This record gives sequence, C-alpha cells and structure tokens, in this order.
Amino acid sequence: MQAITPIAPFSDLRNHSKKILSQLDNSPVVLTMRGRPMAVLIDYEEYNKLVKRQQELEAASKDAQPSRLSLRDAASLLLNDYQTDEDLTAFTALDGDDIYVAA
Repeated sequence: MQAITPIAPFSDLRNHSKKILSQLDNSPVVLTMRGRPMAVLIDYEEYNKLVKRQQELEAASKDAQPSRLSLRDAASLLLNDYQTDEDLTAFTALDGDDIYVAA
C-alpha cells in the first residue's frame, strides 16, 4: 500500500518551510492554493531520477520508431507478394481468409 502524499497550503511553505522540506525525504508534497493543487515539491535526487527516466523513455521511443516504419513497409511488400504470387494465392484460397489492407 502506498503512503498518502502530504498536502500543504502555500502559506505553510512560507511559515513552516523546515517542516515541509523535511517531509520530502519520505514523499513529494502537494502545495495548494485556495484548496486546489498548484505544485508538487519533490526531493532533488528524485527529480533527477525522473528526468533521467523520461530521457531514457524518449530515447527508446525514438529508437523504436524506425523499426515500426520498416516493419510496416515490409508488411506492405509481403502483402503485395501474397496477393500476386500464384503459390501464395493458392494457399490463401485454401486458407479461406480474406486479405485486408491496413489503412
């Protein structure tokens, strides 16, 4: 079970900054203004971990993008062969499944 994130009004940050900052060792602190969440304070090391993880995810996503495009191109080429090659077309007729082209 995850601990409940502490919530404090901005005024507490001004008046009780030492107490609020000490809570960052355990979890982030949500700061509110007029009862609405406005900001989140997190430990500096945790922030660095989040930034690093985000960068890793973005890099992995960029690396995966060309693979998706090349797989799509390969599938398109295979579909053309599948529709025009007599041996493959005969197999399709035996299989009984229709061929659908993805848009």
